[in-house]
Parts: sequence; structure tokens; C-alpha cells
Amino acid sequence: MSFPLASIINTPWAWPALLTMGFVMAVGFIILSMAPSYGLMIASGVPLGIGRSGFMLLSNALLMANSNPAYYGRVMSLAMMGFGSRALLAPIWGLLADEFGVQETLAVVGVVAAVITTVIGVTWLKVRTMAPSAHGALG
Repeated sequence: MSFPLASIINTPWAWPALLTMGFVMAVGFIILSMAPSYGLMIASGVPLGIGRSGFMLLSNALLMANSNPAYYGRVMSLAMMGFGSRALLAPIWGLLADEFGVQETLAVVGVVAAVITTVIGVTWLKVRTMAPSAHGALG
């Protein structure tokens, strides 16, 4: 799946594919939260894994494709710092799971992922029609 996704970075399909991968990941979390059996829990890993890996690949590739080569190191270090900081949320998700239940917490994670993906999509739709000098190389 990585090669087809990587090949669309400089096409008009890159941003729609990024948003699709975000929603696929969100659906995977929601399916996981409702899994009544071990088999369905394992099956939910398919959309969850595809969505997560696709979103990471596309977001990092778009980030680098739209960055000035002189700043590649700085841009990637900030991106990786954001990626690494996800672990800081683990205690919060753990507390929520202890308080409200694992399945409920996974459903919340799926809804949060869908909301964030929607915000990204709405922002992209607004920015892509702006003049390039107004926003840089976002769309």
C-alpha cells in the first residue's frame, strides 16, 4: 500500500487520500470499540493499520514535499517531536479507560480522530482556493 500512496504525493489526490486514511483509521477505532469477539477485534486491526500507516506516510510526505530543502532537518525534527509526544497522552487514555471502560475510550479515540480529520479537511478546502502567497505551498 505504501508505494501507491507515495506515488500520488504530487497529484491532486494526495490530500483527499490523506483525509480518507484519517477516516479509515477512525472507523477502525470505532469497530474495535464495538468488537464483541476476539475475531472481530483482530479484524478491526486491518482498517486501523491501513488508516494509521497511510495517514502517517501521506502527512510526512506532504510535509516534506511542501518544505524548503534548506529546512528539511528542522521540519522533520518538529514532525518527529509531534509524533513522539503521542506517548504523553497514554496516561490520559489509560485513566479514561480505567474510569469509563476500554471500549468506551476506544470509541472516543475514534470520534476524536474523525473530528480532527474533519477539521483538517475543512481547513484544506478553505486554504486550497487561496492564492499561494497567502498560505505557502499547502494545496
